[in-house]
Amino acid sequence: MKHDFTKTLANGLKFTYIYSPTELTSIGLGVKAGVRHALDDTWNPGLTSHIMQEVAQQNIAIGAPMKMIGAHDRESIRMSCFVPNAHSASCLDALASSLAPTEGMIDAAIPGARHAATVEAQALLHPQALRQSSTLHAMLGPAVGRIDPLMTQWEPQTAEATLAQFHEHVRPDVSSVVVIGGADPNQLMAKLESLDFGSAPVNADSPLHVPPVGTVLTARIGEPTFTLSWRAGGLGSGDYIPLSVLFRALGSCQRFAAGGPGKGLLAVLPLMGLPAGMVETGAAYHPLSDMGVFEISGQLAQSTGSDDEKLQSAMQAGAAFLGQLGGALTSVPGLFRRAVNQSKSNMLLALEDIAVHLREAVTHSMTADGIYSAPDLAAQLDGLTEEQWSDTVVRMLKGKPMVMLTV
Repeated sequence: MKHDFTKTLANGLKFTYIYSPTELTSIGLGVKAGVRHALDDTWNPGLTSHIMQEVAQQNIAIGAPMKMIGAHDRESIRMSCFVPNAHSASCLDALASSLAPTEGMIDAAIPGARHAATVEAQALLHPQALRQSSTLHAMLGPAVGRIDPLMTQWEPQTAEATLAQFHEHVRPDVSSVVVIGGADPNQLMAKLESLDFGSAPVNADSPLHVPPVGTVLTARIGEPTFTLSWRAGGLGSGDYIPLSVLFRALGSCQRFAAGGPGKGLLAVLPLMGLPAGMVETGAAYHPLSDMGVFEISGQLAQSTGSDDEKLQSAMQAGAAFLGQLGGALTSVPGLFRRAVNQSKSNMLLALEDIAVHLREAVTHSMTADGIYSAPDLAAQLDGLTEEQWSDTVVRMLKGKPMVMLTV
C-alpha cells in the first residue's frame, strides 16, 4: 500500500515522500539500484530519478522481464544491471563469464542470479569491470573509459546516507524534491528537518552544475529510457519544465515497446555510454547520471530570441544528437538487436512529436501540487490507446517542478 507524505521545510523546500515498499525502484541520483530477478512476466511500477524519469514497466523491447526492488529489500544495493530472465540463461551466463568478480565488486555470483531474488550488480557499470568485459567493451567501444568513477564512491545503503549525499549536491534553485522508497517515513522526515538544504553551494566544478545563462536541451540515453529535459533561464530561476516533454516522448516512443499503450517501457536501448564523437554536437558528459547514463547537455546555439527561434535551435541540436545515436545503434551486439531496427526510426519520429509540445511545456505555468507516482499513473493509463496514454500523462504531469531522489 502506498502512502504519501508532504512536508515543506523552513527554507521553503518542499519534500514529498512516496512510501511503497514493494513497488518502487530504488535509485539515488542514478547511482544505486536493486534488481530482483523475476521468473515470471510480472513487473512492478517504478520511478527512476534525477529531474524526472517515469517508468511504466511491463515488458521492454528487448525482453527480459525482471522486478526492480528498493534498498529496504537488501543490505547493500548498488548499480542496476540488465539481467535476462530464465529463458535467456545462456546470455546471462555469457555476460557473467566476462564479468568475473573482482575485488568484491559482485557479492552474488551473477550466473546464479536467475535463481535468486536479488543481484549485486555494481560490476556491470564499474569502470574496471567494464574494461575487463569483452562483451560490454565490444558494445560500448570508446565510451567504456568514460564511465564515471565517482559512482563507486556512493554507499546508499540507508535513506540517511543517500539524503546526506544528495545534500552535498542539491541545487539552490530546486523548489521541490520527491523522495521515494521503503524507509520509515517519520524517521525520514525527521532527517529532512535536520538538513539545511538551502546552504548547499553550486559551482562550476559541481557534477550537477547547470550553465548559468541561456537555454539547455538535455537528452538522456538510459536503461532503457530516453528523455528530453528543457531548461529555460538562468541558474536560480527554478524553472525546470521537463515533464510534458519527457512524457510526450514516452507516449510517442512506446509504440515500439512491447506490452501495449501505457504498459510498455520507453525503450531506446540499454546503452551505458555514448559513442566517441558525440562531443562534436556540443554535448557534455554528466558524471552523476542514471545508471551510467550519459546526459547530453549542450548550450544551444540560439539561447536568445523568440520562442520559435529557441525551439528551432533546440530541435537542430536534438536532431544532430539523434542522428549520431542512430548510427551508434547499428553496432550494438545481437543481444540488443531486436530493439535497434525500430529504435532509429521511432526516435526521429519522437523528436518531431516532441517539437509540437515543446512550446507548450516551456510556457506552461508550474504548480506546487499535483505530484504523481508510478502506481498512480499505471492505474490511470491502463487500457488507454497510445494517443490517450500520452495525452493523459502530459495533462497530469506537465509543468510540475521537481527533482527525484529515491531511497
